[in-house]
Amino acid sequence: MAFGRAFERETVIVVVPRFLARLHLQGLPVGSVWAGTWLELPVWAPRVYRNVLTGERFEVATLEGRPGLTLEAAFATVPVALLAATDER
Repeated sequence: MAFGRAFERETVIVVVPRFLARLHLQGLPVGSVWAGTWLELPVWAPRVYRNVLTGERFEVATLEGRPGLTLEAAFATVPVALLAATDER
């Protein structure tokens, strides 16, 4: 599940997984557990984000011509992401 907000030049996105009990995992649901999953973003969304919780940096990719982020990358170390757009290129 994701929720985003944009105001003036600031954009943030909060991403959290749902239905974790269905995964029947021993540890945290991170990394390859999310392989093949995708968070589609609006075309106007910024292209670079930083996870405020971990410091990880993410560049928006495209899938079938649509911008987005892979959840495998977003949940690489923790199963939650607080993404803030950056001016980095």
